[in-house]
Amino acid sequence: MRPRYKQFAPQYASMFGDASVVHAYQYRPPYPPETFEILISLIDPDASFRTMFDAGCGPGTIARV
Repeated sequence: MRPRYKQFAPQYASMFGDASVVHAYQYRPPYPPETFEILISLIDPDASFRTMFDAGCGPGTIARV
């Protein structure tokens, strides 16, 4: 079983119950370009499809790029 990361603990998730935290989320820094380079490197160039699934909980910022 994988260890649970502390940032996924209930006390961190519960912060999003506060409307001011949810409102401020739009001002978080953008993902660095290296994020997209790493994700692109995961796509098999020989695959018949080039689709990646963004299963995050955010607004789809990574998926749109």
